[in-house]
Amino acid sequence: MALLDGPPALRLDGGAALARLAAAGLPTEALKAPARSLAIEVALDRDARGHRITVRQSGADTAPFAQVIVDPLTGPLAHHGRRLAGGLGLTGMPAKAIGDLIGKLYALALAEDAIQLRVDPVEIDESGALACRAAGFGLDRMAEFRHPAWRDLPIEAPGTPLERQLLAAGAVGAEVDPDGDIAAVVSGAGLMMASLDILVARGGRVRLMVDMQGLPLQGAEGLAPLIEPAAALRPKVMFYGGRFNAPVTDGFARTVVAVHRKLAVESPVYTWVDGNKVPEAQAIFAEAGFIVCDTLEGALAEVVAAAAG
Repeated sequence: MALLDGPPALRLDGGAALARLAAAGLPTEALKAPARSLAIEVALDRDARGHRITVRQSGADTAPFAQVIVDPLTGPLAHHGRRLAGGLGLTGMPAKAIGDLIGKLYALALAEDAIQLRVDPVEIDESGALACRAAGFGLDRMAEFRHPAWRDLPIEAPGTPLERQLLAAGAVGAEVDPDGDIAAVVSGAGLMMASLDILVARGGRVRLMVDMQGLPLQGAEGLAPLIEPAAALRPKVMFYGGRFNAPVTDGFARTVVAVHRKLAVESPVYTWVDGNKVPEAQAIFAEAGFIVCDTLEGALAEVVAAAAG
């Protein structure tokens, strides 16, 4: 699940995740004679404005499976459980047990501020006895202030190695298309999304989009660990842009140029900056041979044209 509108989810897996289920009163002890092994996932679906609950055979990522969208105003209802159980051919006590378990997992996901909760496998026998044998949480980082204990949990940020590297540097990066030929580093989540939209709308294939967040305020020491992995990709075209209210624009330009010289990056570089110390930054970029653009949309149009050429 990719979340470009907020910090990446945190992961909680293994024994620590299973312990959270046990603490919530869910059965975790193995059954003596399980009849079926299922996988159940409760995941936030922003497009549907609710939670998507999916039940399928354990270890299978294909059909058969059953899925419902749960309205947050009502939560899971009885017919949700019947539909999910029936989708896998469960009847009687096993079907009722699955319906009850789904309600408990949904409540646990809300209580834990999880955007995803997957339990796989869930063992079930003919009497309807259940056992949750493994689990994993995707936790909403925006809710960290409500969970001070998260600092002590074995939580990892998901994503590609490059996305994790950028996150460790203090930025938010999204690898959009592994075959893309454009990399962009910008200042601000809004500018990140707007730039991505414009590039894609114009037919550009974006390899990487990065939001620097507050790193320009940290100078070269904070920016270099971010600029280096992006520049090291050596895409066909690179773009750097941002509107800087603090007087850091020239320092940003010097850091970008220094990293490109250090790595001997030959990709053409397009830039657009606004705010404080813009003339100084533009002079630094121009002296380094970068293309200086006056408007954001004009810069991105030139980036797409250069990538296509």
